[in-house]
Amino acid sequence: MDTPSELLMIQVEQAGARSWWASLVATLTAVPGYRLHRLVAVVDGSPRYVSATFMAPVIGAVRWDEEAVPGLTRCLTDLCAEIETDGWVRTGRDAQLWEVRYARPGPGS
Repeated sequence: MDTPSELLMIQVEQAGARSWWASLVATLTAVPGYRLHRLVAVVDGSPRYVSATFMAPVIGAVRWDEEAVPGLTRCLTDLCAEIETDGWVRTGRDAQLWEVRYARPGPGS
């Protein structure tokens, strides 16, 4: 892969972060002390892929691992599989579990 045509990064965000309506639903359906989150694969600031939701504690420092946030690993695995099925190539990861980077091969790669 010489020059990627697009770069993609997975981020975590609160469910409903991009819509007031979805934010209201997420707030009303969350368990007290927890918030609904999701993983979002972003290209140039725009969401391209979105995972299922999972609960994470609101209070205190959150350990972002499967023990503290059940469902996180499954959501990440499913999202990565969808991204890779669409032809994206994993190029690395950062410190957090979900911070996976992908590139889409450019023409002639």
